[in-house]
Amino acid sequence: MTGKGIFVTYYFPRIANYCKELKMDMPQTLPLGDKVFTIPEVAAYLKISKSKIYDLVSRKKIPHLKVGRNVRIRESDLLRWLELQIEKVPH
Repeated sequence: MTGKGIFVTYYFPRIANYCKELKMDMPQTLPLGDKVFTIPEVAAYLKISKSKIYDLVSRKKIPHLKVGRNVRIRESDLLRWLELQIEKVPH
């Protein structure tokens, strides 16, 4: 089963039930196509240490989400955050 299939069959009903319990509206759209990275994957992509990524997460300097005790970073959040890190050089 693909990642999208797992999400739809396992997580979607749980999110719907959770929203119902909290008397919240179910989100109309969910980012099904967004890749989700682990800390080691983000560290490898950015070519920096895992400990540096963990430090950024603990100081809430990089957008992340928690799945239980596991930290995950969505590709779209990572790319948006990277754009904000670009330092402008005066001409």
